[in-house]
Amino acid sequence: MENDTLWDNWADAHVFYDALKHQISYLKDSLTKRDEIEQWKYLVDESPNGKLLIKNSMFDLLEKKKIQLLHFTRHFDVVMDEHKLCASGGCLVGSIYCTPLINEDNVLRLHNLGRYIFKKELNMFLTDTKAMHEIKPLIIEIDVPKSVSNRLAGIDYLRLGAVHLQLFKQLEYLLSQEERYKLKSVVLLRIKKSIEFLAICNKIHYENYKIGTKEFFDILNSAIQNLPILGYIYFEAVAEYLQLYSTDKMTNAYKELGEFNNWGYKELMFNLYPGLGKDFDLGRFNPNIPQLAKEIKTIKLEGVSNVEPDKLFDYIKNRLSFLVNARFFNSKISSPPWDKLKWEFDELVDYLGPLLGHLIHRELRNFSRYPDFYFYFDQSKALQIWNYWNNIDVVAPFNGVMPKGELGINPAHTQCNYKIYLGEISDKRGFSYIKKKRQLDLKIIPRLVDLKYPFMGKIQNKLAELALDT
Repeated sequence: MENDTLWDNWADAHVFYDALKHQISYLKDSLTKRDEIEQWKYLVDESPNGKLLIKNSMFDLLEKKKIQLLHFTRHFDVVMDEHKLCASGGCLVGSIYCTPLINEDNVLRLHNLGRYIFKKELNMFLTDTKAMHEIKPLIIEIDVPKSVSNRLAGIDYLRLGAVHLQLFKQLEYLLSQEERYKLKSVVLLRIKKSIEFLAICNKIHYENYKIGTKEFFDILNSAIQNLPILGYIYFEAVAEYLQLYSTDKMTNAYKELGEFNNWGYKELMFNLYPGLGKDFDLGRFNPNIPQLAKEIKTIKLEGVSNVEPDKLFDYIKNRLSFLVNARFFNSKISSPPWDKLKWEFDELVDYLGPLLGHLIHRELRNFSRYPDFYFYFDQSKALQIWNYWNNIDVVAPFNGVMPKGELGINPAHTQCNYKIYLGEISDKRGFSYIKKKRQLDLKIIPRLVDLKYPFMGKIQNKLAELALDT
């Protein structure tokens, strides 16, 4: 039974775009099942760029038998000495983080996400030009056998709450009794302080409750201080809207190429929170209405963005109300008996299990002893997802929140052949291209990176990495 639950949790944490393309319901019976499909269909049909949810250059690449990807590493000498690339954590759980390379008449063009990372984002992590020169772009070629389907299954890190909770239950013996008590008490207190926002989202979604935009955002801004995972959902809702509804010159140009434009939400995020370039802690993403409105008006995307702040605010209110219920509440519970809750950990598991999992996952990383046992939590999670990916035949998983170009390599797949090259990037007419310099003697292995290599691991769940993971 426990294994069945584990399998269900991993299945629920994925978005199966190959099923969604044909409007096939893949979700198990739950109260949010119908809404999930209906919202997705609405975005596909009604938003200016919604068709990219079905047809895009990344999906085209993943359906080919030769997949070419871009990966950056700062620790090139170490990688070459050890002759191996390891996976890292973060939004792709146990993958080697990459972005697509688009083959245009045998010339490899960087996807706009890869170009933004190369042109702008990498500089945010480095303090001198020497460090920038140490970063090396790698071209990874994957030869996929005809017998391998490579399903379009994206991992949605916002759906990992139930996975985190189950993993904690399995491994909580690594904590002392005092540490377990402290952890559970902190989590319960965070939820108790945020009960107003959770209840309002619940009422908006299930009872069509009406609330003013300013009042909603005021309560949201307060709740994020206690529920940092809300910052991630808030950010994803803003990014989703900008990708789906922007109609500026740059966005339209990338749309013609089959790509969601990543520059808009990236610029907004780093302009609002420059420090996110160091740790990528979206739990701090918490702009109020005036801040968000001002930033929307100042973003320049090679033209004038047509995003209207008021429509964005309404979208965020409706989208967050749905996502809070779909990602934090147990799937078969419409509304907890708020007035009768005993505020005991085991009781809240029945109503807000996924939210407990998200909060525990974050709090664990603030424990002083976490470096001593992080391996067991993160490696166990990686082993589970590798097992799941191999069973459903996934070679290159991707960020399933949006197919915006964040994809990885399943390091445990046994049937694919890899070739890795050192690359050289150049610009031409507003695009970036990469060519092969030489093939490298490197092997991709199913192991998480070692803690002794701190760099962009701070971005992905604050894990140190052997290979750069943006």
